[in-house]
Amino acid sequence: MGVLSVKIDWSSEAAGGSGERRTATRAWTVEVASPADGAVVVQTALGIPRKGEEHPDDPWLRAEIPQVTRLAPTLYRVTVEYTSASGSGSAGDNPLQQPARKRWGYASSYEPVDVDAKDKPILNTAGCTFDPPVQAEVFDDVLTVTRNEATFDRTRSRTYNGAVNKDTFYGAPPGEALLTVEAEEVHEGKFAYWQVTYQVRFRRGGWKKRRANVGLTQLRNNERVPIFDTQTGQPVTEPQPLNTDGSHRSGATAPDILEFEVQRSASFGPLRL
Repeated sequence: MGVLSVKIDWSSEAAGGSGERRTATRAWTVEVASPADGAVVVQTALGIPRKGEEHPDDPWLRAEIPQVTRLAPTLYRVTVEYTSASGSGSAGDNPLQQPARKRWGYASSYEPVDVDAKDKPILNTAGCTFDPPVQAEVFDDVLTVTRNEATFDRTRSRTYNGAVNKDTFYGAPPGEALLTVEAEEVHEGKFAYWQVTYQVRFRRGGWKKRRANVGLTQLRNNERVPIFDTQTGQPVTEPQPLNTDGSHRSGATAPDILEFEVQRSASFGPLRL
């Protein structure tokens, strides 16, 4: 059950009118899994504009209620008219036609860090990392989008929960926006729907974990062996800088910083947030 695909029909794109009264038309084909997935499911599918949404090429044009036509048992056509005036359509009491609610805020957290604000390793006077590592308070912008949807696809939500943006999103380059999704079933009079909340946390520099390349052991002849103190001849007790091949980096040079991709990525565009 549910929507399988939403594809825009570029051949149907049109614009008209003049002055204060301008119009535009866009259309999509929507494929569903079962004939039981009716027009309401299609009308509120992700990728179909809601009433009041801006036209992607003209923010002064606003969408009217999507019009749905069944082409085949599991195939629909959705047409959306845009107008620069108020139009004759009305969202009325149908919660599925209400526009999304957006809110900007911030969140802070204390996290271990191995580099400072200038990407330099945080080391003690002996050139070693701190144990436990230094913690810093990190502030992130947070965008919360809440909207009503006819269905909630748990499989689809798992694709996005904990994922970072694959493409530029709200001006943030790939890897800087981290998304979580929550949904609550709502029964309101004759309507039953899902109130879905998308929370996007933006972190400057991205969500990769950055750690100093140090250790108590090194690789030698493809074997891991202890690093010995040149003065005492005993294994070191403080992590030492390593080279890219895993060998001990002697001298007082600072360690390299390694980056680790710990979140999967996904394209946020289809969510139309």
